[in-house]
Amino acid sequence: MMALNDLPADGRDISWIWEADLDPLMHRAIPPVICSGLRGGKVALYLKYCGLKEEDIALVPLGKGLDLLLSPSYPGEESYIILQLYCAQKVKASSAGKGSGS
Repeated sequence: MMALNDLPADGRDISWIWEADLDPLMHRAIPPVICSGLRGGKVALYLKYCGLKEEDIALVPLGKGLDLLLSPSYPGEESYIILQLYCAQKVKASSAGKGSGS
């Protein structure tokens, strides 16, 4: 799951995502990769440029992204979550009582 906002606390300029080297993660990613946050669409576009197919990307609202990631039907044994500060605070607030806690 990758979430990106452009609120003042996170920084308005999100152009840095084009400089991020996500190639090592792309080889470990199990589709769908969940993109979320106010600028989740920009993350999804970047992942397409990294080589992921559109059908391997799920663009969902922030709270729903965590629900999808924690659902029993989500593939894979482990998950990676990359969040900015504000997104992390929102996910933490919405995750209270969800998941196994491990």
